[in-house]
Amino acid sequence: MPSVHCVAAAAVAAWLAFAGASALAAPLDESAHLSIPAAPLSDALRSLARQVDLQILFDPELVAGIRSRAIDAWLTPRAALATLLRGSALEARASGANVIVIRKAVAPPGNARPRPAPATANDSDAGALGEIIVTSQRRAERMRDVPLSVSA
Repeated sequence: MPSVHCVAAAAVAAWLAFAGASALAAPLDESAHLSIPAAPLSDALRSLARQVDLQILFDPELVAGIRSRAIDAWLTPRAALATLLRGSALEARASGANVIVIRKAVAPPGNARPRPAPATANDSDAGALGEIIVTSQRRAERMRDVPLSVSA
C-alpha cells in the first residue's frame, strides 16, 4: 500500500503539471473579468496591462487625444484590445509571449496605393520611435530609465 507521503507527492506533481500546462497557454486568449472605465486610451491600455499582466508598449503621442470605450465583461486580452482600439486607426501586434505593441494600422496589400511619407525636418529620425512607456514593473517608466535591455 502506498504511503501517505507518496500519495501526497503524486498529487503535488499532478497539480504542478497542470499549473505548468496552463501557464503555457497563450495569455492573449485567456478570458478574464476586465473592468476598464471609458478614459483616455493611454490610461485604458495601462489598466488592461495591469489587469492581465501584459506589457503593452505604445508611443504616448500616438494615442494622445483618443478616448477608449468602457469594458466591464469577461473577455480575452485580444478581444479587449480590439474593443479599446476600435475606430482609432491603431492595431495591437504581439511581440513575444507577454508583450503587445500598439502601432498605426497597416493597410492590407492591394487595398490602396501606398503614399509617400511626408518629408520631415530630420529624415534620419524618420524610423525612430518617440518616448515609450514600459509598464512591466507595474509602474510607468521611460524606456531609457529601465535597467534591463529591451528589444523589439
